[in-house]
Formats: sequence, C-alpha cells, structure tokens
Amino acid sequence: MSAGQAAVVSILLWWVTNIFTVIANKWIFQILQFAYPLTLTGVFKAVPFVQIPLANCLTNVFPLALIFFVNIILGNISLRFIPVSFMQTIKSAVPAFTVLLQVFGLGMTFPRGTYLALVPVVGGVAMATATEVNFEMIGFTCALVACLTTAVQSVLSSVLLTGQYRLDSVNLLYYMAPLAFLVNLPFAYYFEAEDVMNRSYVDVSAHEIVLLLFLSGFVAFLLNLSVFFAIKSTSALTFTVFGNLKVVIVILLSVIIFQNEITAYNGMGCVVAFMGICAYSYQEYTIKEQKRLAALEAVKVESLEEEKADA
Repeated sequence: MSAGQAAVVSILLWWVTNIFTVIANKWIFQILQFAYPLTLTGVFKAVPFVQIPLANCLTNVFPLALIFFVNIILGNISLRFIPVSFMQTIKSAVPAFTVLLQVFGLGMTFPRGTYLALVPVVGGVAMATATEVNFEMIGFTCALVACLTTAVQSVLSSVLLTGQYRLDSVNLLYYMAPLAFLVNLPFAYYFEAEDVMNRSYVDVSAHEIVLLLFLSGFVAFLLNLSVFFAIKSTSALTFTVFGNLKVVIVILLSVIIFQNEITAYNGMGCVVAFMGICAYSYQEYTIKEQKRLAALEAVKVESLEEEKADA
C-alpha cells in the first residue's frame, strides 16, 4: 500500500469509526432507551482489556486512567440528555480549557493569534447554548465538565508521552483501558447492574441490545487505533482539517437521523464555533511547524560547527 493509499484508508477508517461510535451511542440512549451510561462506558473499556502493567507504571498511569474514565462517562451522560449536534458544539470549547490549563497550570505562553482564535469558539458555544431548543442542564453540565477533563487528559498524556517512561500512544491506551475498566466496574455494578438485569425491553430483544453494546465498544476501540493510524499516515495539517470536517458531518448526520430541532441562531453558534476551531487549529499547526523548522535549523548549525571543528 502506497503512502497516499494509506492516508486515504486511515482517514476513512477514522471517520467511519468515530461517526459510528457517536451515532450508535445516541441510538442506544434515545431509540433503545438504554439509560445506563456507566454500563456502556464499562463495555468500552472491557473490549481492549489487557494485562495490568507493573506497579511503578500503574502509579504514573492511574491518574490519567481515572481522568479517562471520568471523561468517557461524562460524555456518555451528556449524550443521553442532549442532542449530538449540541454536544459536538460544546466539545469545541476543549481548546479553550487546554490553553487555560497550560497558561495557569504550567506557566506556558501562546501567541496573540491563539487567544484571538478562542474568542469565536467561546462565543459560538455561548450562542448555541443560549438558543438550544433541547437544552438540559444535566447534559450541558456534563458536556462542559467533559471539556475540562479532556483538556486535563491531553496535558497529562503529553507528560507521559514525553516524560520518564516515554510511552507511545498505543501503549498509553494499552495501559489506560484496563485501569479505567476497573475504576468503572464498581460504579456500574452499584448504580446500574440490577436495573440492567431486571428491565423489560420493548420492541427489541436483550440479545440485540447486548450485540449493539459490544459492537459499539469494539468500534470505539478501533476508533482509538484509527486515530493513531491516521496521525502516523497523514500530516498534522491534514489530520486537523479532516478532523474539523468530521465534526460537521457528525452534526449533520445526527440532525438527519434523530430529527432534533436547530434554530437559526443555534446553527449560527455552531458555525461561529467551528470557524474558531479552524482558526485555532491553523494557529496550532503554525506553531508546531515553526518549532519543527527551528529544530531542523539547530541541527544543521550543529552539524556545520562539528564539520568545521573536524577540519
């Protein structure tokens, strides 16, 4: 398979698994009325279950696994109460939370363009929230807090990916999944197990629900792998652009499938937030590219100095 073919396949796999996971989860909650987000989260983490690593690595990965669990469960709860389109719009605020954490938590600084790009993101989310027809405070709060946990997860992941252990992304998932599953298990058992076992399902068999649950969990696992494949097979700019387009497709499909109402101002808020995300993504790509070119230039200078010294 050529590099171009690999890039196309990776993007398609990433899109299909991401869209299927979001739509299937909303279908489980809304159409099948399977109102058990903890159980659904447990299925996600049980599918890629692997051997637990050594204690010293557990100590470092466990906090991230805990955030990983909280992030997924909050996302599933929000998906139960609010439309996919609204949830996706709220999720566009993740960069704002990430920048705030890095500035106030790690003392990092960013160019003015980064801060300016976040203005339409926050404004668009605020506009969409204020005009959302199907607004639910529980779903909105969970989605907003999920933005914060996603940002925390991103910052902690960067530490583990570049710190003492230097885990790659696949190994990080390898270690996090079983821990997140074990954290989720007692909560799912205490709050939902009895209802799940005793509930009478209307117009659908229990076997069909179990099949869809594990299919969703398996595709969610493939989604994690497809992200790593897409990052490896494409450039950062390509990944960012197609990531933004994917959000638009998810929103459009969710509106078509679930028929949730969107007002003109609500749609305008989505568009404004999306434009802000595009501007932020471009700004982020520019910063990374500048750092990469500066590193290459430093290597060239060092090589020339070594050649002069040898001469």
